[in-house]
Amino acid sequence: MSIARQDTIKKDVLRRTSDSIGWSQHIDRASTNSVARKSNHSGIDMPLLDRQTKGNKRCMVVGVVTVLVLVIPIACIADAYHKINEGYVGIYFRHGAIQDRVSEPGVHLMRPFIDDYKEVKIRPETHLMDPVKAITKDGIQNTFREINVITLVKMDELIFMAK
Repeated sequence: MSIARQDTIKKDVLRRTSDSIGWSQHIDRASTNSVARKSNHSGIDMPLLDRQTKGNKRCMVVGVVTVLVLVIPIACIADAYHKINEGYVGIYFRHGAIQDRVSEPGVHLMRPFIDDYKEVKIRPETHLMDPVKAITKDGIQNTFREINVITLVKMDELIFMAK
């Protein structure tokens, strides 16, 4: 089949499909205009728009402002919200320096992107130590096994201990 015949068949198919979707006028105009064209996957030539219109710029500005108005407050709230679990207290740091503020268990807010917090356990903890060898005054060697150490942190003394 010749190239001219293929082009004729292609134009006929395009005209039939474009008539069904109402694009026949656009295809006829596209073939007569000398504007730069881009062919999409369906074979219809579309004009290239090199410049933005006022409506496109306005839409872009409104979109950016909307995103900023929504994203920044959501990020601040997400960073400020924190939860201190039961059996812990929270100590706060501002730019890495410890503050004199201690919070009890529950949900709290802090300054976003400025303050940070750390949970400290205040419940009594039991630690099992490794065996300890000792020698008495008489020279007898003794090994203490299963030594339990119980620690308790008081909330009032926590800042002093952390500093």
